[in-house]
Amino acid sequence: MDKLVSVFRKIARLLTIILLLVLAAFELVAFVRSFGGGFMDAITGITMHLLLTLLFGAPAVLLLVKKDREALITLSFLMGYLFISAVVNLIGHGVLIDADLPALTVIYGIVAFTLGLAYAFVLICFLFDKVFGTKLMKIGFIVLVFSLALLFVLLILQVIMAIKNDSFDWFLNNFQAGIIVPLVMIFGLMLLDDNGQ
Repeated sequence: MDKLVSVFRKIARLLTIILLLVLAAFELVAFVRSFGGGFMDAITGITMHLLLTLLFGAPAVLLLVKKDREALITLSFLMGYLFISAVVNLIGHGVLIDADLPALTVIYGIVAFTLGLAYAFVLICFLFDKVFGTKLMKIGFIVLVFSLALLFVLLILQVIMAIKNDSFDWFLNNFQAGIIVPLVMIFGLMLLDDNGQ
């Protein structure tokens, strides 16, 4: 397992750049589409998507031009925002674990809730490492690697649910938030840890 973590660490920088640029592209497309709504809808969408485009794009561009110090500072803030948002969002899927809901929805809820708990554990490990100098992130990175399997399961479930509900837009939105963002979190955190942030 340590060898697998080591392999992921070696490609963390490249994957972080690529994934951040993909997220920025998603937000840029959403930014352009915001011009079609009502006045306040357009203003709200334009502001939100422009900010997110900059938030995702800035560390990627800084890493590309070798401005590592500035890149890692902006990436630190981004990782904090993404981890807290993901933990709250994924754990919130626990409400889907209900016998009255369809089995597919319940399974999705179980996987998402479990992933949220895993990210919460990793975040605690990272904070304890930085504040108290513990070595908990060795376990945290193993949990992160295992979380890739849960992400794969979520992707399959999203594809099935999108086909079943004939909702391509829903799939794209969930693919961005549920797959790409967690991948940025995983490799971004590895990059930060390797650089002593």
